[in-house]
Amino acid sequence: MTDDKEKIAEKENNKEKDEKIDLASKLNKSKLSGVEKVIKFMNKKKAEAAELDKVKQELKNMMGLLQRNQAEFDNYRKRVEKERVELIKTSTKELIIKLLPLLDNFEFAFKNSGCSEEFIKGTELIYAQFYQTLEDEGLKKIDANGKKFDPHFHEALLTGEESKKEDEIVLEEMQKGYLLGNNVIRHSKVKINKRAKK
Repeated sequence: MTDDKEKIAEKENNKEKDEKIDLASKLNKSKLSGVEKVIKFMNKKKAEAAELDKVKQELKNMMGLLQRNQAEFDNYRKRVEKERVELIKTSTKELIIKLLPLLDNFEFAFKNSGCSEEFIKGTELIYAQFYQTLEDEGLKKIDANGKKFDPHFHEALLTGEESKKEDEIVLEEMQKGYLLGNNVIRHSKVKINKRAKK
């Protein structure tokens, strides 16, 4: 019986040892899995930090590119403005050069103003030369007399007497209108009729 007790005691002893070993093994495993988790977490944080650094560098590069583009655009805008001013000066200069002969002719006409018939003829020639210069620059008269009133080209100042003609026909052009190219630069100021009521 002592052997049985010893065997039972030994079994219990072995069982306790096995439980302690098993518990120690579990503790070691849990310590290892905790350490592994910490290592994984640290590696993840390092990867995130590296990605963040990469994004920061890309952002810095983009900001530099944006600043360079902004500077280039500002320089372009200044250059275009300078060119526009120069173009206006050049255009004005060219127009004035074309108008100088007219000025000369006016001065010549005023010197000969004693002879009224020649003065009138000279003035008519100057007018024709002046108008031709403006036509060469793209100026065109707006044809108004006898035409149907068109608010795109005409400005009605007066309404004439009622007549049997079609409504809103231009009876009289009080001031000529002009186009520059296809753009109205001055509307024709006109008097239009009103159709008589039946």
